[in-house]
Amino acid sequence: MTSPNYPEEYPNKKDCAWHYTATPGHRIKLVFTDFDLEPQQECTYDHIAIFDGPNSNSTSLGRFCGSKVPHTITSSQNKAYMTFKSDASVQRKGFKAHYSTGKWRSITFLCGH
Repeated sequence: MTSPNYPEEYPNKKDCAWHYTATPGHRIKLVFTDFDLEPQQECTYDHIAIFDGPNSNSTSLGRFCGSKVPHTITSSQNKAYMTFKSDASVQRKGFKAHYSTGKWRSITFLCGH
C-alpha cells in the first residue's frame, strides 16, 4: 500500500483511511519500507495515524511524519485502522508499506478530500 501518487508527491488536502481485518485470533503487522512526509514536531500537518482496532476511537499505536521510517507496528487484535492526512501546503513523496496477517485478510481503502 502507498500514499496517493507514490512515488510522486502526494496531493494537498487528502484524507485517506485503510481498514484491516484478519482472521479472529490473528494480529496485523504493518511494515514501512519508505517514508517521507512533511516534518513537524507534533505531526499535526501531514501525517499517518495507526489505531489498534476498527476505527480512530481505538487505542493509538502512533502518529508519524517526517522522513524517519516508522518501526514495525503490530496490532493486539484482528483489526487495525490507519489514516493519512495532508494539509494545504507542503507535499512530499509519501510512504510505501506492506502488511501481513493470519490466513484470511481483507483491506478496505478510502481516500477523498
